[in-house]
Amino acid sequence: MAKNPVPRGLPTRRERNRPNQGVPLVRSSRTVPRILTPDEVDQLTAALRTHRDRAMLAAM
Repeated sequence: MAKNPVPRGLPTRRERNRPNQGVPLVRSSRTVPRILTPDEVDQLTAALRTHRDRAMLAAM
């Protein structure tokens, strides 16, 4: 990049290894989780071997 996208004066967090240099607090964009299709759910449950694994998946 030719220009620094972080504006001056942005709050920083200091690292222990480099106390004189701050790390800019820049937020990254978050993505929405992808929802499984019914066919993918069926494939997932069919791949589980034990009742314990199925119970853990059902609890999630």
